[in-house]
Amino acid sequence: MGPRAYVENRTNPLSNILRRVGTSVPDLLRGAPPARRERDIWVLSSSTYRRPNGQGGYECAFAEHLREQLGERLLFVERNHAALPRLHRDDLVFVDAALVAAEALGRTAGPVLAQTPLGSEARKPGSPASASLLCREAIYGRVLLEVARNWIRRATPRAVFVLNAYHLFIPFQLAAREAGIPVIELQHGIIHESHPGYIFDGTPALGHLPDHLVVFGRHFGELLDRESPRWRGRWSVGGHPWLKLKRRGVDNLPESSFDSVVIFSQPHAPVRERIRPLLPELRAKLDPKIRLVLKPHPREFDAADYYGEALRGIELASVHDDSYELLRKCRLAVSMYSTVSFEALAFRCRSAVLRGSMWMDDFRALVDAGVLPVVDTAHDIARLAALPMPPRAPDDLTNRLFAVDEPAPDFERLIGSVTPSLRYKSSS
Repeated sequence: MGPRAYVENRTNPLSNILRRVGTSVPDLLRGAPPARRERDIWVLSSSTYRRPNGQGGYECAFAEHLREQLGERLLFVERNHAALPRLHRDDLVFVDAALVAAEALGRTAGPVLAQTPLGSEARKPGSPASASLLCREAIYGRVLLEVARNWIRRATPRAVFVLNAYHLFIPFQLAAREAGIPVIELQHGIIHESHPGYIFDGTPALGHLPDHLVVFGRHFGELLDRESPRWRGRWSVGGHPWLKLKRRGVDNLPESSFDSVVIFSQPHAPVRERIRPLLPELRAKLDPKIRLVLKPHPREFDAADYYGEALRGIELASVHDDSYELLRKCRLAVSMYSTVSFEALAFRCRSAVLRGSMWMDDFRALVDAGVLPVVDTAHDIARLAALPMPPRAPDDLTNRLFAVDEPAPDFERLIGSVTPSLRYKSSS
């Protein structure tokens, strides 16, 4: 069964879970990380970050520079959120079976535990989470913490890299920090001035925080310097490896190659509600020779059902399709507050944003500077699409954002320079 068939099954949650667990079990039965001791650098990730490599496989878009340098030592420890089939790679372990089991135990035992004295704090008026939710997440965390400790004890990695350090793999990060192993995060999306995963006052005693953060470009490191003292001296520039790869040669393409308008959706109701009624009107206003493509977010597995009749005459890309391949031959990219608004600036197309109330400061600054034109209607979008192709955004801007002309860091040296200076020690 191919990836597109997997997408269709994502609309059935139980089928999705069973399929992902079934894909994961063989990897875990092979011994998971402890059976691959020669791979001493772990990358905690999700399959939603993988993109087709043109050879029938999928590569992690935000770790390709790491793989190019240290590929034989890497082991990707991943949650198969994209419901990919087994990829049969020596450098990849899908761990969904372990994560789903921990989640199931939490959902079953959490409500019971919440009624005991252990749940008393969460039952107090004003508690930020229900007792049931708190106990459920605590059980998930404790189970996976023990799994991670076991794996690390049996095959201690030299370093642990993570994409999205504020989500599912927090127990693994805690275990690595406890063992004194450097934890380094690779930026996977736009960091902004109020992002709860990165903005901290002072130096909080949060054991899961990475020791170092490799950002796309210096813009994001400087933003962190301003907004979060905790990161000062703890970041370096790594570039955006997949974007750099996909933009090669784009300036040499003939103008006739740029034949599409791509609307980038997101799994958020305000964005989808804005886009759906816009699509039929835009198709009617666009030059018939211009293709209109809707690209769902990697987590929008129900896009075909949600957009339905609005897709008449419009191409629906797969959630697995590579956004950067679409941008290579795109005249105009339209989004609302997506990362792709920035990424499109590195290509030949215009990048326009639908007016919204959730823009962060960086969006507003680029809008005010005229770099990101604002569109309100289908007429606005069609007008921009009819204009001649623009020059690419200035190199100084794309370098500040994505270090497109800078070399990748020396990751071996980086690992050696990062000291786990804020080690976490569990109370158990």
